[in-house]
Amino acid sequence: NWEQAKMMQHKATTLADITRVVTVVDACTFGTDWMTWNTAGDRDGWVDAADDCSAQRKVPELLAEQVEAADLLLVNKIDMAGKEQVAVASSVARGLNKDADLFEVEF
Repeated sequence: NWEQAKMMQHKATTLADITRVVTVVDACTFGTDWMTWNTAGDRDGWVDAADDCSAQRKVPELLAEQVEAADLLLVNKIDMAGKEQVAVASSVARGLNKDADLFEVEF
């Protein structure tokens, strides 16, 4: 994480500082991705073929980590998703992170 990188004096920490973490949630796919048993390796282009460790990560675990780390959650594509998809995406995101600001947006 960023704080560990700062303690280790990673080069990037001298060039920038992170004050907020923003996670963009795709309203169209978040609910189905949350309920999948797929691993990152099951998804085309998600991981390097030689990276067995990353390939074994479950998609819901990856989603949870991103949502839990956020200070700001943007549930995106609400104009393309159905009302139920938006509701599910927002509800799951809120359940994973009660402290983040959450906005439903369309970009």
